[in-house]
Amino acid sequence: MSTPNDQALSCIVVHFQSPATLSATLAALRAAGVVSASTVVVDNSVSDEASESARTIAERAGCLFLRVDNRGYAAAANSGLQFLTSQGLREELLLLSTHESLPEPDAVEKLTAAFRSDPAIAVAGPLLFNSETVGSKIWSGGGRLSAVLKRPRHHTGKLSDDGAPVDRTWLDGAFTLYETAVLEQQRLDESYFLYFEETDLHVRLARLGRRVVIVPGAHASQSSNGIPPRLLGRNLFLFQVKLFSPWRGRLAVCFEVGRSLVRKLLTRRGRWGDSVSIVSGWLEGERNIRTSPDSEASAPASRAQ
Repeated sequence: MSTPNDQALSCIVVHFQSPATLSATLAALRAAGVVSASTVVVDNSVSDEASESARTIAERAGCLFLRVDNRGYAAAANSGLQFLTSQGLREELLLLSTHESLPEPDAVEKLTAAFRSDPAIAVAGPLLFNSETVGSKIWSGGGRLSAVLKRPRHHTGKLSDDGAPVDRTWLDGAFTLYETAVLEQQRLDESYFLYFEETDLHVRLARLGRRVVIVPGAHASQSSNGIPPRLLGRNLFLFQVKLFSPWRGRLAVCFEVGRSLVRKLLTRRGRWGDSVSIVSGWLEGERNIRTSPDSEASAPASRAQ
């Protein structure tokens, strides 16, 4: 099947330990016009059984398959792009998807149309719906950073399906279409391991004058359980250190600790141990910037912006 647009694209699907969801994702991509022969499933499963199941599913769907060590989502995506390039499959646009994202049939076509409308667009994403909620509630229409502490927050309001692309500060990385050169020149930061890598990249792109947009008429769904508390503490801190300042990072993490405690007291949701896990992640981040001074996430960039 050829893509329903005049801009060729390649695709990376990052898979981890969930072959049961992979078949549906590859079928949805095929229905959306994504060419299987230009799609690579990058598997970083820790289980040989899960990896072999994913390989079988990928090959039956006509996709390429690449197994890599589990160094996180960004590392898998970066490895996938390098692999596609080595196979002569690099295209102008690159679709990056998780193993459980389910785009609607016209989603990819609408995302590519956004790129044709404005060369300043570096990355475009769909409205993301939570497949586990009744009525598939919107859980991300792109994101923003809070005014003072620069904490990433989702936009969850409805948008008109026939509206033009809407600028956002960042997009959730579950399903995103990039100008391929962006990921070659800027790269996803592998220091985060999981979560915040796309937030980091998109903020950097905006600082370079590129657009990060949500395309209201493009829809996709995925399950969403939120970020684990330890990774929230660690990666929020690293994000702040890299793009703003260490002290803003410490304040932001302290806010999240307090928010976790209040949430448990008032709503009885979450666990008492969540706040401890956030602090544990924060301390891990502090150790990271002390012991790895040359790492990407420990080098503050453009703090004055």
